[in-house]
Amino acid sequence: MSYGAAPTGTAADSDWSWTGGKGAIALDLVLVRDTPVEHVIGAFALESAAEFIPHPQDGKPFEYAVHDERLGAVSVAWIRAGRAGDWVFAVSPSLTEILGAASLAPVIDAVRELSRGAASILNTWTPTIDAFRYFEDGVPVTCFEPLRSYDRRGSDPDRFAAAMRQAGLAVDPGETCARDRDPGRDVRIRALEMLTLALGIRVPAELACGPLPTIQHRGPVARTAPSADRPPPV
Repeated sequence: MSYGAAPTGTAADSDWSWTGGKGAIALDLVLVRDTPVEHVIGAFALESAAEFIPHPQDGKPFEYAVHDERLGAVSVAWIRAGRAGDWVFAVSPSLTEILGAASLAPVIDAVRELSRGAASILNTWTPTIDAFRYFEDGVPVTCFEPLRSYDRRGSDPDRFAAAMRQAGLAVDPGETCARDRDPGRDVRIRALEMLTLALGIRVPAELACGPLPTIQHRGPVARTAPSADRPPPV
């Protein structure tokens, strides 16, 4: 099975707006370097077959529904994946639901395992807290909340400090972040632009919103309350 590919780049003007930014209620974005797309899908989904489904043209990014004879139209958990240069990306409204978990911990563990012999990234957005985590060979290198990006943890918390500052994120305590300097700037998007600057990762809208292998749960999934723990676990 072949997947679309996107060119990598180094500029911070890459289009991450397809994620919804601050307008998204919740979104999980996983990036894994030098691994097959199927390997990333398999880390979260039990089904072996993935159907190619295009992005719905309804103005609501990444919201799917299925019809249940008893319940009518209901939301279900889903995961989409593709390749952007050396990186595989996977996006889902809730990987916690995909795994049937009660917390984010199993998702963090899965992404950590995907970094064995490579590198992996987990961006999680929820109504209460967002978090960025970068792993190399099973080790959490740098982890932080974008709104509190000066408070970082990991084996090398300053790994992306230069790119963070260039993208408009606060690097040191007392330093104002992009949201404070310019309320119109989206801190969620700036954290993704940091990845473009630091690692050359670009996932353009035409790739992310085009036909991609997509797996949905076969039945409705109960919504789980997002964790409000602070700081984000590593």
